[in-house]
Amino acid sequence: MPASALAAALLAAPLAMQRRAAADVYPPPPRHSRATDETPPEWQRLKLLVAGAVGVPLQPADFERYWNPAAAIGLSLSAGIAPALDLVAQGEGYKMHLDERRFQEDFAALPEPGDHDALVGPALLLLRLHPAREGFRGFVDAGVGVMDVSRPAIFYHDASGNLQTLEGAEIFGFDWCYSVGVGIESTWYRRAFGAMVESRFVNAPGRTEPAHTIATLRSGIQYTIPRIAWFGSHSSGR
Repeated sequence: MPASALAAALLAAPLAMQRRAAADVYPPPPRHSRATDETPPEWQRLKLLVAGAVGVPLQPADFERYWNPAAAIGLSLSAGIAPALDLVAQGEGYKMHLDERRFQEDFAALPEPGDHDALVGPALLLLRLHPAREGFRGFVDAGVGVMDVSRPAIFYHDASGNLQTLEGAEIFGFDWCYSVGVGIESTWYRRAFGAMVESRFVNAPGRTEPAHTIATLRSGIQYTIPRIAWFGSHSSGR
């Protein structure tokens, strides 16, 4: 072996041993940092829904017959508590107009002048069950809440000229209610927007007056709130 090759080998050997020892003492860092491991799963993200809604009176009978369906704008906020289960808070308010034509047909009289609109406003807290997968999926939900039914009494004069009354409901009388619903929604993994349509049955049993029941149909746009906006976020990379 030439003297130059032998000298090169002797110089390279200690450097190679030093690199190996350093690798043994200082192993490479893990591929995933702790911050990545602590990132919450996608199903935990908050979702805000802005929806157009239609409320239809169902009972009692005079509420269903003499007040018209009404449109409203509703809001809801949902938070995942399990991959297939959400907690949803939602509400909207309806202003239902008296159907004076039908009222006159039945009583042969027009109502006395005044504000005849009925105000109905359910505020609900729901548990929503759906498939754990992302994408297009159906759901069912049920929950409780409070509902305001402010339905004025209607005064009119009958054919004999006597003053008669169609009883209403307590003005701003909040009562507990329950609700069941079914619908479909579209969600996209790690995307900001989606859509939803649902139908719902809301019943306020009434403590001192007849139960008031409405059916609603809601459809709207859903926005997934970025993690950076969450309270308690520690990293802008989330």
